[in-house]
Amino acid sequence: DSSNYVTGTAVTFNGTGSSATLTLGTRTVLDSSAYGGTVSNSQIAYDTTAQKIVLSYYAGNPFTLVVNLSGTTLAVPIVASYINSSSMKCAYSSTENRMIYLYATNDYGQPNDKKLYTTVGTVSGTSISFGSTAIVSNQPTPYTNNGKDAEVGVDNNGVVVLSYLSSGLVLQSQAGTLSNTTITWGSPSQVSNITCIETNYSLGESSIRPISNGKMIVTRATKSDSPSNASQGIYCIITVSGT
Repeated sequence: DSSNYVTGTAVTFNGTGSSATLTLGTRTVLDSSAYGGTVSNSQIAYDTTAQKIVLSYYAGNPFTLVVNLSGTTLAVPIVASYINSSSMKCAYSSTENRMIYLYATNDYGQPNDKKLYTTVGTVSGTSISFGSTAIVSNQPTPYTNNGKDAEVGVDNNGVVVLSYLSSGLVLQSQAGTLSNTTITWGSPSQVSNITCIETNYSLGESSIRPISNGKMIVTRATKSDSPSNASQGIYCIITVSGT
């Protein structure tokens, strides 16, 4: 907001289609540190078991907040937990009741290996605890742009699905099974013949979301110098079977 604080507002949807309306709740300061416009890579997910909102963002350091929602009122959380990467993405698994964080470690003093890593978090009350960091096995040499091109989602059967660019600028997908705080990965698969340049540190230009029956939709925007599908908004449907 204008005070450079991290704030949140709950929104209630009423009706459908062209007659739908939105009702805004009270804006709440969630983190009263004045970051001076440096907050980036905001990620949000809802833990349906704990009934908490999990918010992650980067502001000089990466932070994760667990926020309680009552009606349209957000409770002020304790700013404490974080994962040390500016590129983190997150998704929630309702089958394992866990938060999955995906990130690369080639920034901010970490190994410049351009590999993708995951950490699984567990929400308890208004805090979150993290398991051990694990490399995503079987991946080709990624071209990850600090992980900002990589996305993580969970399908309706609880399978964790990634999308990311390989070293040949080819869009890849990879699935894994989550048990407690451990993910076992299958082999990566090329997504059609899509090749595209990384998003040049811009966020919000790629996503992966569940649809139904083990299907995920992957979307992304390509740059004007992409080898194919240049300057396009593209999407594809991934069907997951096992890993």
